[in-house]
Formats: sequence, C-alpha cells, structure tokens
Amino acid sequence: MLPSKFIYLVGYSFYLGATLLVRPIPLPVVFLVGKFFGWLGFCIMPKRRNLAVSNMTTALRISEKEARELALRHFKMFGANVFSMLKVPSMSDAAIWRHVSFEIGPTIPQEPGGKGWVAVFAHMSNWELLGPLTKLFPQFRFGAIYRKLSNPAVNRHFNKNRSRLGVRLFDRQDEFWDAVAFLESGGVMGVLSDQYAGASGTWMPFFERLTSTSTLAAALAKRIDVPIVPIQISTTGLARWHVRVGEPILEGSSVEATTAIINQDLEKQIKRAPADWLWTHNRWKTPPFGFLFTANRQQTHIPVGFDVSKMTPFRILVRSVNELEEARLAAPA
Repeated sequence: MLPSKFIYLVGYSFYLGATLLVRPIPLPVVFLVGKFFGWLGFCIMPKRRNLAVSNMTTALRISEKEARELALRHFKMFGANVFSMLKVPSMSDAAIWRHVSFEIGPTIPQEPGGKGWVAVFAHMSNWELLGPLTKLFPQFRFGAIYRKLSNPAVNRHFNKNRSRLGVRLFDRQDEFWDAVAFLESGGVMGVLSDQYAGASGTWMPFFERLTSTSTLAAALAKRIDVPIVPIQISTTGLARWHVRVGEPILEGSSVEATTAIINQDLEKQIKRAPADWLWTHNRWKTPPFGFLFTANRQQTHIPVGFDVSKMTPFRILVRSVNELEEARLAAPA
C-alpha cells in the first residue's frame, strides 16, 4: 500500500496543476470543460451515481427515470462548478461580479456595531463564491467554521485563498470558543448546515426522512442571541450564478427547533435548484446498530405539527434464534 503522504502529494500536484491550467482560460470555457468531466464522472462512477439516484427518489419523491435524468444534470453541473471554483480565486472582483447577480433581503443587518449574525449555507453550486461575497458587506468582519480536508496541502491552499479574501477560519474541533468570541465582537460567522453530522448530531426529519443533523448554527445564534441568515447560490446559466441572501430565520423555542427550521429552509433551496445540491453525499447514512438507543446518547427531534405518517420508515431486520423453543422464549424480549 502506498504511504498516505505520497498519495496526498500526488493529489495536491493534480489539484495545483489544474488551478494553473485554468488560470489563463476564460471562465465560460472552464465551465464547459468542467461540465464534460461531470458527464464523464456520471459514466464511470456507478456507486456515486446510484447514491445520487437513491437520494433523489427518496427525498424528492420522483421516479427512478426522472432521478437518473436529474442525476446526469447534477453531475454535469457539479463538474462545471468545481472547475469554476479553481478559476475564481485568480480573478479580480470586477471580473467575478460580471458573472454573478444578487438578491439581498431588505431586513438583513447592514449596520456595524454590536453583535454579528450567523450565515448558514449549503454545498450548492459554486459555494466558493461565498468568499468574494464578503465584499458586499465591507462594514463587517467575516469568519467561517470549517472542517479540515484530509489532504493537508490542499487544505492549506484552500484556506490561503479564503484568508486572502479577508475570511477568518475557525476549526470546528479546536476553535469553537474563538468563533463565539468573534460573533460577540460583531463578526459574521458562516456555517455549512447540510452535511451528515454523525454521532454528535441530532436526528430529525430532512425531506421527511430521519438523519443526523448538526445543531452548530442554531447553538451559536442562541448562545449569543444573534440572527440566522440563509444564503443560497444557484447556477443560472453558462458561468452564471445567483446569490440569494434571504430574510433572517425565525428562531424556534430551542436549538433543536431552530435547526429543524433551518432544515426546512434548506429543503426549499434544494427544490428551487435541485441539480445544484451535492446529492452524492450520503446525507441519510445509517450508522451501526444501536444508533437511536439512549445508551448512545443519540438525540431526536420531531418538529411540532410534523406529520410522522409521511416519514420514510427505517427497515429493521430482527433475526431470531434457530431453535423453535428458544425463539418462543426470546419473543417477549
């Protein structure tokens, strides 16, 4: 087996080479090249393709044929946006803005002073445009809570690009209290809210199917008493994007209730631009046996008024012992 350092070096070399290759190429051409590689990925990555189709049929309640058509559009869009992400950091602000339109809610906090606000967003479209977005609010300092990439060299390169735009980064594992202090001092904190949260998350409905959800954004906002603002980026054409800064989310009675409201807003975003969301992420992953047992301290939350009869049920196989008499004894347990 090859050592991980060598694998990371090869991966970083390909990544760095790609960023250098796209730098002199016009952004629309880069977008089209990425679209081709997205189509290629759809053809040669059956596991990811099947995962996307499965997620779409369950979440959007569409047929398998419709899901395969949408999955193809998603792969092509994902490839186009990934290649565009490699290009955008080398562009000037003026060149970037020629490809982006904006929609900003009228009640978004605009004035500096006092506490900041929490910006929640998802892995949709060209999410690296969130860095240049900070230029729209020059009166605020911006930060983001992130999870380190497995390749440390690529991680450093991404972080360098983000820091160059004036975004301060906080490691979600080691710098939580620094992020709290940043918000209290008037900063704006960006939080990705759409990924599977594992054992640390709270199980709640997302597209009417239970999944582990991070409560980080809601916990930060409640602790410091600041608003939560959803931000969506959608692809609208050939190297064209629309950034929608929505109205502040009306917070619930608890962190879990607010997180459920964030989930509901994210569902609306995905329905508006279904090909843009990262469907190849295993958002509804089922962990090992015992995941909803209280001994594992797994929390669940069902929003008030949610119709549980519409929820996609888990299929649980209970295997009995082989001998009939032992099975009769075990049945009551």
